[in-house]
This record gives sequence, C-alpha cells and structure tokens, in this order.
Amino acid sequence: MSRKLQIALVVFALCGAVFAFWDAWRDSRALEQELVLANVDSLRNTVLALEQTVGRVPTECGSREIAESAVASDDIEVRSSLGACGHYLGRELEPGPIWMEAAPGGVDFSVHGLANGPEGNVEIIATRAESASYKPSK
Repeated sequence: MSRKLQIALVVFALCGAVFAFWDAWRDSRALEQELVLANVDSLRNTVLALEQTVGRVPTECGSREIAESAVASDDIEVRSSLGACGHYLGRELEPGPIWMEAAPGGVDFSVHGLANGPEGNVEIIATRAESASYKPSK
C-alpha cells in the first residue's frame, strides 16, 4: 500500500471518529432516553424475577415529582439513575427519574421513567405484562 493511501485512510478514519463523537454528543438526549428505557426494563425484569424466585411482592418507590426534579438536574448520573427504586438492585436510595406504582398486594405494577428527549420530556412505562416503551409526557 502506498504512503499516500495510508495517510488518506488514517485521515478518513480520524474524520469518521470525530464525526461519530460529535454525532453522539449532539444526540445525547436520545441516548439518555435509551438509558432510562433500559433501566426501566431492567427494573421490571428484576421485580418479576424477585417475585418468582423469592416471592417478593412489588412495592411502590419514588414518585413523579422526584423524577421531574431529577430530569431537570444538570447531572447525567442523576438523570439516568434508578433513584429510590435502586434498592431492588442493591443500590443506594437517591433522587432519580424512575418510580414504580404497585397495586395492593403486588397484583399489578408499573415502572415509570422520565427522560429528556430531543422534543421535550418523554415518559417510559413498563408493566407486568409489557416491556418498556415510550409514551409522550403530558
């Protein structure tokens, strides 16, 4: 391979890397949404597994008000944490964008999350019967 071709390939690769980094930075809100979606789905699956293996009944944790203040935070770790529902995965209780609502006795439950989206806040919901999916916030 000629020296010019090697240089051209390196320049092309560097330009591609810079563009990929810039694109990821620009679309950070979309990435944040995906992270919160994954956390909501993970929490749902954990609650179901704990229920089936040790008989743990789903309980409420967090709240929409706390989630709204967490989403307004400048800290990405706060905006993408499990918040008060983190105890299901052995994490510390902290403010975060995820909360869970449960019917008495754990008959039914829903896990909710809020995330900054490119066009405003987006609510993510998972239920006992369905995996996490997007729902436009009010």
